[in-house]
Amino acid sequence: MLAEGARAWQRRSIARGGRGRFSAVPPSEPHENVTRQPFALGEVLSDTYELKESIGFGAMGQVMVAQDLRLNRRVAVKVAWTDQAAGRLRAEAQALAAIRHKGLPTVHALGVHRGHEYMVMELIVGTGLDEHLARMVQAGETMPLVAALELLIAISDTLRAVHGAGLVHRDLKPSNIMLAAGDRLVLLDFGLFLPQFERGRQDKILGSPWYMAPEVIRNKVEDGCWHLIDLYALGVIGFELLAGRTPFPIVDVREVLRAHVRAEVPDLRAVRDDVPASLAALIRELLAKSPMERPQTAESVLVSLQAMLARVRQERPGRVFEVLIASPRRPAARVLAAHLRRVLPDVQVRVIVRADNLFAQVDQRAPDVALIGGDFQDIHPLELAMYLRGSSEACTIGWLGAFAAESEGALLDRLGAVRLPAIDELDPAKVVALIRDARRSRR
Repeated sequence: MLAEGARAWQRRSIARGGRGRFSAVPPSEPHENVTRQPFALGEVLSDTYELKESIGFGAMGQVMVAQDLRLNRRVAVKVAWTDQAAGRLRAEAQALAAIRHKGLPTVHALGVHRGHEYMVMELIVGTGLDEHLARMVQAGETMPLVAALELLIAISDTLRAVHGAGLVHRDLKPSNIMLAAGDRLVLLDFGLFLPQFERGRQDKILGSPWYMAPEVIRNKVEDGCWHLIDLYALGVIGFELLAGRTPFPIVDVREVLRAHVRAEVPDLRAVRDDVPASLAALIRELLAKSPMERPQTAESVLVSLQAMLARVRQERPGRVFEVLIASPRRPAARVLAAHLRRVLPDVQVRVIVRADNLFAQVDQRAPDVALIGGDFQDIHPLELAMYLRGSSEACTIGWLGAFAAESEGALLDRLGAVRLPAIDELDPAKVVALIRDARRSRR
């Protein structure tokens, strides 16, 4: 089960996105044979499964929501586009049915209706990891370190089960990962899976370019090493969770494939400096050009990630980094606070808009960062800045707006205060940068 860090992040993402997505595979572009799909909505398959709606298109077929008329439950039905795809659908169903793990959808049945094979599986309710990441990038958010580690642990544990059954997913990417109800992460769409003992060369190079291992691109996968391409994709996902982008965020497909084969892996800590050195090193090892230089099993990656998460929690045992916004401009203060809570979800933000309890609240809990408005009427806010500096040398003070006299500015400089525009003219990105600098200085 995903722990609190990932749950909180997931709740925020779902709240921003509205309704969750119902799916057993991620949505993609319709297959070229969509115009001659074998089943119509409203049709009842094998006198049992009434098709209700289409919810996605996988590599080999279409997925629909159906009502199981016998057991009175909603299920997902996947039907293959072609006879060749039907063989892969059958193999996918048999492979999934052989593994019991919370990170995989449950297969209920494999049937034939009017000569077309279909698979009935658990209907997963949730939102794709790709959607979460897209929303975070759009909002300018960074995934909390604990949440990223928890997600990587859940993915690694699922891969451990898949590889332990002698199978390889071969198309691991965020759009094939669902954050489902009940704090559950589910790996989807096994349409391209292979047995681990598959011979190295393939007639077609299949997969998603931004997550494709170099040996797949070069069509030189060694016998028995197919599971290492899943671990490479895990490294790409890990980089993306922490950095907000893939290691090679190139639009042109040929260029991104060339980068996987030849380009040096970017330094994750240069992109995000709160990433532990051990985690950055693990991601770099997973992204090694040579499969023999990567961790050799999903289980070893899982163990390493679990140890890192334990260390991070031990090093940060509930110490909450706190930001105080003290300004009588209530609407602007609340807007800034909401932005900081969204972009820095593990930071506690307090807002004080009345002068009569300023000192009392600060005396109870000295903040790590204090943003002080210079336009309180009942007190001189400069006194608050002096009081804060006297009670905590570590407190970062930001002064919002102008001061009455230049002598006040000189005093603020001696207190080490950072001069900022008035709160309703403030660039929130500069405040975020100020807070992140303050956090780095505490480590």
